[in-house]
Amino acid sequence: MVIDDAEKLNKLSEESKKMNSQADIFDGYFILGADITMPKDCQFNEVATDIVANGQNGFVGIFDGQGYQIDGLSIDNGGLFAVMGESAVVKNVSFTNASVKDSGFISSKGAGLIQNLYIDYKEITVTESCNGFVGTFFVNGINGQAIVSNCVVLTVDASYNSNDKSYKKLFV
Repeated sequence: MVIDDAEKLNKLSEESKKMNSQADIFDGYFILGADITMPKDCQFNEVATDIVANGQNGFVGIFDGQGYQIDGLSIDNGGLFAVMGESAVVKNVSFTNASVKDSGFISSKGAGLIQNLYIDYKEITVTESCNGFVGTFFVNGINGQAIVSNCVVLTVDASYNSNDKSYKKLFV
């Protein structure tokens, strides 16, 4: 499926669930076909939330950004792919003006390959309810083989919102 606007990106969870009838499996081959700017105050529908990771479930497909950019994506308590399986691939995409709250930005837990990403944070929020699980990749643990390579994460200009400044070290 080619994703070329914010509406299609926001249907990623729904579309990937249609690709596999097994419970807790989200599959498919998704490519970006254009730069995407997320609408202000968009509530993004994260993929594979509320699933117990075992390395074989969650998102198990391919998400290839083909060098395109997603601007203004805000992740809140899950992750772009909340749970990823070992066969999952997320690659070749830039995220600018990104925001994360009480979550992993790309994945909260699981496995798979994350490669060639550029993430420039605009805002990082950690509340008392996050239980220490906030960051960029697999912040709640790895289940199966996980590889993160050739990724750049920038936080220099990000606003950091939390009463507990100890979490800030995760983004430095």
